[in-house]
Amino acid sequence: MTKLNILIGGCRFIGSNLIFHLIPHSKHIIFLDRERVEKENYDNSIFPKNYVGRRKVTALVSLTQLISSIQTTPIHLDVKDVSQLESIIEKQQVDFMFISFDNIEARAIAKESAINSNIPTLFIGVPEGYIYIDWESHLLLSNSPIDIKKMKNELRKIRDVCTKLEFRPLGAIASGYAYHCFTRWINNKEKIMYNISDQIPDNIHVFSDRKPCKIIKNSLTQGFILKGNRMNVFIPLLCHKLLSKEEINALLKITKIEKIGLEKILMFLKFLNINYEIEKQLPNNQIVLNINDNQINEGYKVLIKQNANIIDVDFCVDHYQHLFLPELIMFIRESGSVYHLEGFHY
Repeated sequence: MTKLNILIGGCRFIGSNLIFHLIPHSKHIIFLDRERVEKENYDNSIFPKNYVGRRKVTALVSLTQLISSIQTTPIHLDVKDVSQLESIIEKQQVDFMFISFDNIEARAIAKESAINSNIPTLFIGVPEGYIYIDWESHLLLSNSPIDIKKMKNELRKIRDVCTKLEFRPLGAIASGYAYHCFTRWINNKEKIMYNISDQIPDNIHVFSDRKPCKIIKNSLTQGFILKGNRMNVFIPLLCHKLLSKEEINALLKITKIEKIGLEKILMFLKFLNINYEIEKQLPNNQIVLNINDNQINEGYKVLIKQNANIIDVDFCVDHYQHLFLPELIMFIRESGSVYHLEGFHY
């Protein structure tokens, strides 16, 4: 495992929580902060006892030395300009930085220094009930005096919140997420970010089974796409069916093509050992299929378009017009039976 020289800018709740995560990855940790330990800091930070009034960087150096043999350097400094921080980066041969400064000017200096020095840097912020973690190249800091004033007011509120005992869990969670971002970068050179709120939704669905359910993997799942500024994320809502290996392979084989036609649909049925008969071919490229699946109690008929979109069925099912034949087959297999209706006149 590659060992890095890591700079931690900001030695309060997040910085003190990060130490335990970073020990396996560090050959040298540089602590940078301007403050001294206050009695209230013990409620939400991890400091050795009897350090009230002493420098925070010294407290964290002592803590690190208690639990490891990693080289440490304390730098008690109020960072005022970019050249100061760039000088530290160069002198200490910094490979990576974690920044959780609680003043906007220091964050702006850290961002510019990170970009100028080409040092990967994670910025971590925890306002009340909220966590954000992002990289130097994506961090947005306005130069507008009005915006800076607003941010200073917000950070002043954060400082008040950060002295409370209730804040400790959120700080611990933030450091854990930051560590996850760091390891993704270490292992895969991926730069992921987090933007998290701990607000409670109006409705919570609780499942009595404590064993985790494979909601996404190997399942037919319905949800929606959340469009973000980095990438789109699929948010699952309903798991309709856990799929067998045979069903997964059949779906993968037909989804590798750009456009699904009748030939591919019939191939899909063969993959699943489903017997079928093309009963009728109607105008507008519509087809009536008579399907016999050995996993269902009896056969059924469907009217489909050439692209496998369902037009009509001879049994009871909701919203079939919005389904394609592979989806419909999975829903029927999940139910295990069909109930025929009158009115299928094709």
